Amino acid sequence: MSFAGATEWFVETIEGILRSEARARSKAAVRVGPSPIYWRPQEAGVAWENERIPLSLMCPSLGVKDGDSLWTELDFPGLIQASLRLSETSGKTPGIQVTGLRGISLEVAHPSQWPERGVLLEPTLKLGALDLSAIGPDYVMKTPHLTAVLRRQGGVIRELFVSDKVVAKEHDLYGDQEFFKPHWSGRIAASNDVESGIRIWKADDGLHLSFEGQLRGFGRFELRRPPLWYRTEYVFTDKPAFKQKWAFRSEKGFKDQTAFLAAVVQLPEADRFRFNLPKVPNLREVMEDVVGEGGVRRGQTSGGPAPERIEFLKEGKPLFSLSGLKVPEGARPNVFVHGHQFFMALLDGKGSAMDEGRWYEFEAEWQMGGQR
Repeated sequence: MSFAGATEWFVETIEGILRSEARARSKAAVRVGPSPIYWRPQEAGVAWENERIPLSLMCPSLGVKDGDSLWTELDFPGLIQASLRLSETSGKTPGIQVTGLRGISLEVAHPSQWPERGVLLEPTLKLGALDLSAIGPDYVMKTPHLTAVLRRQGGVIRELFVSDKVVAKEHDLYGDQEFFKPHWSGRIAASNDVESGIRIWKADDGLHLSFEGQLRGFGRFELRRPPLWYRTEYVFTDKPAFKQKWAFRSEKGFKDQTAFLAAVVQLPEADRFRFNLPKVPNLREVMEDVVGEGGVRRGQTSGGPAPERIEFLKEGKPLFSLSGLKVPEGARPNVFVHGHQFFMALLDGKGSAMDEGRWYEFEAEWQMGGQR
């Protein structure tokens, strides 16, 4: 949908309202080209993308003003996953183009003034007992039993609250050691990805939030080449638990490298952990040890069977657990605790390998307290 001669535009997003005057751009200004800083194509004319900043969850709409006359307002039906984009077109006069509308049933209005009814709305989705808000650099999911603060960058968990206690924090997906170490930083990580995409949708099993992007170093020019992709998806309900899937994919296969690639989370409250292992001959069914004493890895599975249930405790009482753990087929992950950190490593040291283009996916359910 094109709007030649447009003078203004707005988009109501989950993070607030974007509004701007339309600007004329030369063809050179909208040229697509590679960048040593960003992994996404750099298109200067793109003003907004639904994948980067999703539409408002309560009032999803956008509008374009045609010269000095009426606005054209597009109102969308609920949560939209489509790859919508609003771009400023090239030419001597300003123009706006909205793409990605195919297959979407929407309502079109032509108000004479900018519809300001969205200015005072909080960027929040209320879905039964669930409350999702965009606050600064975070997406905050509140349920009757927990609050999960997710970083906009990478979708990793900044803090997980149960009541007023932070039971987990500084979750990340990262790689280091010789093969993955960037030029200056110590690691490549999802939390460094300022370009991560996000999708939000409702299904029969709950409210889904999915993030995807590339692991990169903290420095401005520390893109990983060839790229190493990540994705993480959460499913929230009104139960005292949520599900998570996370995965890694390399655009180029490799083998016999020295690398570390893992999910990690800090345990600020726990003083002990317990691994409930599968029933395998000559293998202990329960591994238990302390949290918080550094120097050595504790509970290492070292490529053996992954725990069926992982519990973190304080003074003998469970804080939270990970259950129903699924690991990539054929992978031999190393699961362990080191100090106050819990690791689930896909790769750990010499002889590391990944197939080209394959997603290595993990899955677990985070359960609060002693829930099963």
